[in-house]
Amino acid sequence: MNQKKTIQLDEKTKKIYDKIIEKNKKLNKIPDGFDIFVYLIKKQNEKLLNKIADDKNMTDYERSLFIEEFLKIGYYMPNLTSCKSDEKAQIIMLKKQYHKIKKSK
Repeated sequence: MNQKKTIQLDEKTKKIYDKIIEKNKKLNKIPDGFDIFVYLIKKQNEKLLNKIADDKNMTDYERSLFIEEFLKIGYYMPNLTSCKSDEKAQIIMLKKQYHKIKKSK
């Protein structure tokens, strides 16, 4: 009665999962859901930045500078908190930083 459950992955997801597994083999680490989540967010951010660069007709050099400037680990690596009050504090700080940046432009 104790059967293993298998998860069927589509081809694209399987390729992403395989890349993460290969990377983590080098580090002798088993990937967890958090690693996969972060990887997917990073790839989505890269796609979005490339789309913006396409829309603005940026040269290859401008594109590389643009992506280098905006593809930072802080933009795709979630901060884990231990309680709701810490989470609310993060949101407040992010809003303050956003408004500060917006005013400086």
